[in-house]
Amino acid sequence: MDERLDSACSLTSKINVMDLEQHLHEQMNEPVPEDWYKHYFDTDNNRQTYSFSEFCDIFQITPILGKRLLKQFITNFNFDDKCNRIDSKDIWRIARVLWEGSACLKSLILFRVFDENDDKLITVNDIKNFYDEYLNEDESMILNNKDHETILDTIVDGYSWDANKEMTFDRFHDTLVRQTNGKIEDLFKIYFTNDTRTTDNKKSKQKRLELYIKNHLKEIIFLLSYILTQIGLLLWVVFCRYTVIYEVHKEDMHPLIVIAKICAMLLSFNCSLIIVLMLKQIITLIRCSYLRYILPVDCHIDFHRIVGRYILVLAVIHAISHMVHFSILKTPYTWAELMFTFAANQGTIIPGFATISGIILSFILITIIIFSFEYIRRSGHFELFYFTHLLYIPFFIFLIMHGNGFWKWIIGPLTIFVIEKVYELCQFCRSSHGKTHMKFMTIFESYSKSGKLESSVLALSIKRPRNFDYRPGDYLFLNIPAISKFEWHPYTISSGPEEKDTLSVHIHAVGNWTNKVLEYSKLVMHKNDSNGLCQIVSHLNITTEPVNVEPLKRQSFLINDSVLIDGPYSSCARYIFDVEHAVLIGGGIGVTPYASILTSLMVQFRLQRIKCKQCNHINYTTPISGTICTDRILKKVDFVWINRDIQAFEWFLDLLAHFEQEQEDYLKDVQNDGSNERQRFLDLHLFFTGNTQRKDVIRRMSQSIYYERARKDLYTSLKSKTQSGRPKWNSLFSKIQDDNKKLLNKTDYKPDDVNVFYCGSPTMANHL
Repeated sequence: MDERLDSACSLTSKINVMDLEQHLHEQMNEPVPEDWYKHYFDTDNNRQTYSFSEFCDIFQITPILGKRLLKQFITNFNFDDKCNRIDSKDIWRIARVLWEGSACLKSLILFRVFDENDDKLITVNDIKNFYDEYLNEDESMILNNKDHETILDTIVDGYSWDANKEMTFDRFHDTLVRQTNGKIEDLFKIYFTNDTRTTDNKKSKQKRLELYIKNHLKEIIFLLSYILTQIGLLLWVVFCRYTVIYEVHKEDMHPLIVIAKICAMLLSFNCSLIIVLMLKQIITLIRCSYLRYILPVDCHIDFHRIVGRYILVLAVIHAISHMVHFSILKTPYTWAELMFTFAANQGTIIPGFATISGIILSFILITIIIFSFEYIRRSGHFELFYFTHLLYIPFFIFLIMHGNGFWKWIIGPLTIFVIEKVYELCQFCRSSHGKTHMKFMTIFESYSKSGKLESSVLALSIKRPRNFDYRPGDYLFLNIPAISKFEWHPYTISSGPEEKDTLSVHIHAVGNWTNKVLEYSKLVMHKNDSNGLCQIVSHLNITTEPVNVEPLKRQSFLINDSVLIDGPYSSCARYIFDVEHAVLIGGGIGVTPYASILTSLMVQFRLQRIKCKQCNHINYTTPISGTICTDRILKKVDFVWINRDIQAFEWFLDLLAHFEQEQEDYLKDVQNDGSNERQRFLDLHLFFTGNTQRKDVIRRMSQSIYYERARKDLYTSLKSKTQSGRPKWNSLFSKIQDDNKKLLNKTDYKPDDVNVFYCGSPTMANHL
């Protein structure tokens, strides 16, 4: 930007609009440097022209904003002509102006966007007409007439109008640029498809490697120990057993038999280890003890999968070695007799049963492995995974009969496994054989503007059985006999343990069993509806009149159907209360363990309440020694929730709103006492990603203005702003770390003081 324009945009001088317009004209006529577009775009520069819809997709803006923006740069563009195209050079020039232009230049562009008739003035009607069209195009903002008018009035009030309800560019610029009250940061963030302005050098790679080793040290040590154990067993077979048999007893042993025996030894070890990795009660005990700092107990499922696939590889090599050896073995029996009959009388617990049991074991193992693939488990066929995994019972029975020495390896883990099952059975009987019943159900259904059902989530309130004790973040296995008597599915408990009479679980209807639960629930709801026991409500700022489709329908009804529950079982979420600063990241329905944790934390807040009997004023005080809040390690929580749809926040909106209000009352009490000791305990960071083409400047500006005026979010009505698009993790984590330093006021601060917990899709987990 040259000195003339800097002077024109000075905060103390009157803005020269002519100079700004001249500078904008010069910017548009300057040639764009070669390959400049590659810095920001995924688009192929070999294309010469683009349609209007492609133009909007590139800049991620709505059609109404796209039309008004394009009119400023290409005055003769005919929007009615579908064949009309936009030259690629014009697109790159527009992109460079929006990205590299000054705040004053961008404010001029926005002013002309609102000033449709180009009379150098913006009126209240100009603003209202634009936002009326803009909000109607926004799929995440389906409003009824009352909400629509309220939001428009709030946004309009955020501008600085003169007595005639008009606004010149100077006044417009003053509102958005000179009054630096937070809106300017959002206003001038123009986002493009591929902002790749990141550097990657050897030093940063080395730092990432060091951090990875530091964060996964337990897993790395365990994996190295596991590999060394495999090598040790292999060497023991080769140099000990083979040497003794061949050199001492002078018995010839074919190399294929040596390979088969190596695999047999490794299979014996790994088939025993795979049971140990899934001893849920032992894992719970480890999580509650100091051993969790030594053993990578939170990765037990990942190691279970690795060992399972390794077992398959060993089994294939073991089987092929024997099959090939049978084909070259000099014996009176044919290959088929050796493989499929008892004739050879191979020495096992059951003479001659080795090969037949091996064939059976191979089929069982292949079946278990195939139906354990993530595609099967997460594509709505969890029951196939669950039932085929029950084949582990015949698998281990045949494995004991298959080899003479396997029982020596399995007896220890199998004994612990049986003890665990007996313990779980006792727990099951203590809670009336796990039998309980549902008390209440809520169905959340979100729709697009076209009326298409996007997602369905069921919230089940279940009567809490006697002696069912759990901690925040634990999960249970749920069985609904009305759907299937033999299907058990794991779900995280979303209610807090302080709720003595009720358990809550949230079910996302994405598979066969979950969709059956949804269909059954709707049948029950319709029966209750005829009896007047059903309540259908809508919430958020996204309610609708009959002329539109309801974006979110919430249907609540009473239900008294029987259910069976098995549990509880622990998860790594238990560690949250053992750290000073926890960052909880939930993706979609993966937020459920954190709902339980936030509920528990809110109860702890309320335990500190003292209500005055005379004036009913609520004070917060230091808890009495021995209460749940005494000496709490956890001092700060950052809650990050990413959803594809804005409607999904409704699942736990009441909980978040109550916690915000509780915290606000808590902080007000501190201010009234004149004390500065207490700090914010919870910060919310909400993101919705489904509206990928709406991360434009107008959305951010309107959301910021509404937030400044109403002090609540435009979409959720929470006091925390909801942001569109994926989180910028580096910026977010840097901010959280800075806040943590201030909060703990430590001179010996270490990054380890912040602990990140995640529950959601594996794709996001890998990115994190």
